[in-house]
Order: sequence, then C-alpha cells, then structure tokens
Amino acid sequence: MKHSVLRVKKGQESYDDRPPRGPVPPGGGGQEGDDTQRPRDRPRRRGMLFRMRRGSLMPLLILVVIAAVVLRVIPRSASRANLEGWHAALQARVLVDTLEVGVAFSRLGGARENANDTPAAASVLFVLPDTGEQTEAFGELSGSRMALRTRMRFIASEKVLRAVVNINGELRTLSLPLNGSLTGK
Repeated sequence: MKHSVLRVKKGQESYDDRPPRGPVPPGGGGQEGDDTQRPRDRPRRRGMLFRMRRGSLMPLLILVVIAAVVLRVIPRSASRANLEGWHAALQARVLVDTLEVGVAFSRLGGARENANDTPAAASVLFVLPDTGEQTEAFGELSGSRMALRTRMRFIASEKVLRAVVNINGELRTLSLPLNGSLTGK
C-alpha cells in the first residue's frame, strides 16, 4: 500500500501521516543515527572539514602544491644531468663480455645553435668501480644532438657504471645500475 505524502512549500510546516519506523523506547531517546528523533528544522552537517563552494579551485591548488613538494623531494635519475646548456644521459648495453657505453647529449630548449657558436669540448670518463676498469671518450658538441660512445670489458659481477662528464670544465658524475634489463643482442 502506497502512502500519500502531502507536499508543502518551502518555509511551511510539513505533515507526514506515516507510522514511525519502529517502536520508540520510553524516554524519547532513539538510537544514534535514527533520524526520526532529529528535529526537521535543523539542517544536516555534511563535510564540515572541507567546506568549499562548487567550482572552487582550492582542491586543484592543494594537489599542485603537493605534487611540487613531492617532485622536489624525490631525487632525479642519477643517470641524467644538465650542464653548460646540454642535457646528458648515460646509457649502457651489455654484449656478452663487453659493455657498450655512451652519453647522449642534446641541447636544452632555450639554447639554439648559431653559425658563429664555438663547439663545446666534452670528455667522458667511464668507470666500473667494482673492478676499476675505465675508458674515456672525447669530442666536440655541435648541432642539437650528439653522443660519445665506447666499449669496455665487462664482468657479470659489475653492479654500477659511473661516468664523469666534463663540458668546458664543468663536471658531473652520472651513475647507472647494471642489471639484466640492459642486456642486448
């Protein structure tokens, strides 16, 4: 059986002739959360902690601040660096008992090559710290992209490859863990 409900305009008292949902214990105190005992004229409180208007940009601002803090705290990859207007990335590939190593250089976004720019002198010292094996590569950085590559003897027990990059006297040390993911064909 469907009960009829009397609809009343806003601001007016309403009347509901439906029976109560359950027996009300003597003393007038209902269970917590039982909305039959709550006065109808008091509005419900929802979201008191984060009360914002619809369309507010505050949640977006909070997320941006959190992302900026996290990106500052988390260290960047140790195999990449920016120096002297160039971005350097250390790369390696294992070929049985040799290791192909290289540093790829690319110009940073704002720096453009002019015809009268002098090429930057670059050198890279590749070192396997566990065995002391090392080799060096030299070159001049010109154009927008370039790589300095070489090969070195490799033993499977090696764990880390380090490269000391020098561009016009500015030095950076890059490191790359050597694991099974670097194996090549």
